[in-house]
Amino acid sequence: MEKRIFFSFEIPVRERLYEERPLLVIQDFLDCIDDSGVQTVELPPHVVKAMAERFRRVMGPEHTLNSLDKAFGGRVARQRNAMAEEEKTGEIVFEHIVARKAAKKVPRSARTGTPSEIASEAVARQVGVSEESIKRRYKNAARR
Repeated sequence: MEKRIFFSFEIPVRERLYEERPLLVIQDFLDCIDDSGVQTVELPPHVVKAMAERFRRVMGPEHTLNSLDKAFGGRVARQRNAMAEEEKTGEIVFEHIVARKAAKKVPRSARTGTPSEIASEAVARQVGVSEESIKRRYKNAARR
């Protein structure tokens, strides 16, 4: 079984993120399991600890919560949708960067706009959303 290596700074950062976005615990857990349910990577101790803490909040002797939803931060569906949206935005930003670099290679005289405009148009067609949506996602991601 493969063992994942962590840098010393990664674990405290992940533990803080688990408090801010508890569904990351589940995501990190599932990263160790393949699609057929077989564990392929050794579960990191900080992931096991975070999962156990949340389960104890519901099932432990001093259970303080009455649902897994609350144990994982409440509004689990909203958290999951936000994570999916962030992942999609990351993919769109990556595609925009690749398309912009390709557009920069085209001589100015042959371009129909700026490299960014050309990239936004190409990615919008590829993903099936408006150019404004692409520009907004790219701009918001650049701020972070």
